[in-house]
Amino acid sequence: MKNNSNAPKNSNVDKAEPRSKRKRFQLPKKHYRYTDEVNEHIKTLRIGGLILSAVIAFGGVCYYRFPSTILLYNTPNVTGGETRTIEQVPAFSVYSFALYVMQQVYNTGDLDTGIDKNIIAYSSFISPEFQQQLKIKNKIDKQKAIAVKGVAQEVREMSGVRFNDDQIFQLSPSKWVVYLDLEVVDRLNGQIIKDADIRYPVVVEKADFNPTLNPIGLRLTGFYQDPTRINSKDTNNENA
Repeated sequence: MKNNSNAPKNSNVDKAEPRSKRKRFQLPKKHYRYTDEVNEHIKTLRIGGLILSAVIAFGGVCYYRFPSTILLYNTPNVTGGETRTIEQVPAFSVYSFALYVMQQVYNTGDLDTGIDKNIIAYSSFISPEFQQQLKIKNKIDKQKAIAVKGVAQEVREMSGVRFNDDQIFQLSPSKWVVYLDLEVVDRLNGQIIKDADIRYPVVVEKADFNPTLNPIGLRLTGFYQDPTRINSKDTNNENA
């Protein structure tokens, strides 16, 4: 048998070319005629995406910083063309607040301990300095009173008194003076022992809004002047 080991190899068999020399697959040139338009469109989309992202981020910051609760004391009379900013407090709201707190402080079933308890109960609506002032005044009033133990005290607006602009004036955008004309009636065992009309000039200021402790956002901070008796109707000549 002849040895075919020296037989020439098949020249038609291609040797494997290196991977680096292989030609990459390319699309025909006709498929590249819109390349510039596509690139411009992609660029426009990217710019639009950045602008949209910035708007969303800005909205998120505004939403985070926006207060969860807006305190609106009373809506204006829009039918009459009245306008009011959110931070503006109408005069009658200030007056009604001062009247409510003073009534709650001085209305008690036992003059001996009731007023001090009421001052503590409504401490969120009264400044600490005014709380001390009220306690000192109450102590002096009890020393001058005919009786305090078992005496019930009722405080209400004087008969015929209605709110008007003369009863309140503004010291600053967040501070007012309110003149309260109140009738103070003390009873012992159902008998009236004191019936006096007293004017209380109290100072009202804006306070930090607290939906739990002070949802009104106002507080009493002191007497603008000493309370004065308008017309005494009792036989006891004690001062207001």
